[in-house]
Amino acid sequence: MKKNTLINESLSYNCEDSKVILVGTSEYTSEEINNLDNVNGNLKALKEIFCNPDLFGFNEASVIILNSVQSSEFRNTLHKIVKNTNDTIFFYYSGHGIYSNDKLYFTFKDTEPEYLISTAVEFEEVEKILKDNYNLQRKFVIIDSCFSGKVTDMMGDYNSLFNANLNQLKGSYILASSPSNRPSKSLPGKGITEFTESLVYVLKTGVDKRYRYIWDEVLFNAVDIHLKEKTNYQNDIYRPTQKKNFNGNFNISKNPQFSIEHVYNALTKEEIKPSIDFFSLRKLGNSLIDFINSKNESKKLNEQLKLYKAQYEEALYYRKNITDSIYYASIIQRRLFPDDNLLKTYFKDWFIYLKPRDIVSGDFFWFAEQDEKIIVVTSDSTGYGVPGAFLSLIGVNLLNEILRKNINISSDNILNEFKRLFLLSMKQSQDQYYDGYDMSICVVNKKNKTIEFSGVYNPLYYFQNNDFYEIKADRISINGRNEDLHIEFKKTVINYSDGDTFYLFSDGYTDQFGGTELKKFKSSRFKDILIEIQPSIMDEQKRIIGSIHDNWRNENEQSDDILVFGFKL
Repeated sequence: MKKNTLINESLSYNCEDSKVILVGTSEYTSEEINNLDNVNGNLKALKEIFCNPDLFGFNEASVIILNSVQSSEFRNTLHKIVKNTNDTIFFYYSGHGIYSNDKLYFTFKDTEPEYLISTAVEFEEVEKILKDNYNLQRKFVIIDSCFSGKVTDMMGDYNSLFNANLNQLKGSYILASSPSNRPSKSLPGKGITEFTESLVYVLKTGVDKRYRYIWDEVLFNAVDIHLKEKTNYQNDIYRPTQKKNFNGNFNISKNPQFSIEHVYNALTKEEIKPSIDFFSLRKLGNSLIDFINSKNESKKLNEQLKLYKAQYEEALYYRKNITDSIYYASIIQRRLFPDDNLLKTYFKDWFIYLKPRDIVSGDFFWFAEQDEKIIVVTSDSTGYGVPGAFLSLIGVNLLNEILRKNINISSDNILNEFKRLFLLSMKQSQDQYYDGYDMSICVVNKKNKTIEFSGVYNPLYYFQNNDFYEIKADRISINGRNEDLHIEFKKTVINYSDGDTFYLFSDGYTDQFGGTELKKFKSSRFKDILIEIQPSIMDEQKRIIGSIHDNWRNENEQSDDILVFGFKL
């Protein structure tokens, strides 16, 4: 049945849970690749379209622009956005497309034609990233580059791939500017490429008045017609291609031409009088055959959906049981960490900010008192979640074993002995996996008022008389890559006064992605925070540190376990 109106429908996505990422490369460092000035105009025009409340209605924070970035920055940013979006992603790329060895590569500022694998990004890699979120409902991809139709050639038919890739390919739609064997037209100095100009024109001016929304097929046909009209006065403008892997229509944007009066008039007037002839009867017969076939397909589809529903409910059951077990495991893990009442007896003031990424933590802290010395340890295990938690348990047991050995208590001795015992116990030289720890150790001698510090990658920050100091850690790993037991960690000894504050931490806080540009928090910001909060008591410092992290992360996924241990002597 022909679609007459979309009065009772809406956009196929929620703007608040969706993202737009506009990627373009206008400048190249390689002398072998020409710059593309028109790409800047493409990105500007599309941002205006997506942020227009009468068309799409995205807020500016949800429209991310990457213009002439390095290939590595593109990969990282796209992956972060995909992981933190649950409804729909609109992905647009404009730049040189290079077709090599039957593969289409997107080019970036650092792309070198002789090193495409390492300096460009193959479309199949983009596709894998776009699929790396089970909850992501739809992926709407628009490509304006030479040979972009190669992408639609690679995409499989929905029905043939349904059984094998139902979840992965659900909601994928690709609109390409040119066939797989043709370039895409861009006139120098025009300020916008031909394909994107037609795309913007259709979205901005609208389509048939009967339609409240512009959906995928209507958009493609309208852009195709507009490009075809250009061929009357321009040569070498090729037709676009498309491929979609979902059933039904995808309502992309509002139609500025929509008229409720027109729809009403069309419904209340008999504008078309059908005539019955041989050809219309044959068409009717074909329609009946198509209807019967669709009924059979519908029955098969319903049977498949019942099977998937049963499998989904079974998966939910097992997921709940596993999650409940991990929550209980987190309770057991916390019991191995120092008790609050014990810490109160040794420090004037203190706080521990521990925020696991996945219920249980690979970050852990450890505390002991021996030979009138206080030993404080913070550690970051490889990974997070259950694997990280297993390593944390091993770490706690090894530290307890070292304490029972009655070795000479110093920060470097403890760290060197920990490394020796860990390498002997894990036997990592026998495989390719190199699990281990970044670790910080402080040994406090209250009698002499000294602190010894030894560290693996994670430094010590401290304040004396409100002045900030940093002791850097050794960059010697505790894992199977470093089998030389003769390489020892060093220690630094400092004198402290009453009221001095000290901070040990993992890299989870500083490595968190967030902010308006989706970048790492970095240690420089963390230092600034610690300087600003020095007048506050430790509990208030913990609250501020947690609040700043939550605001920076916003709705992005937590990158890693986070541990910050602050104490005052």
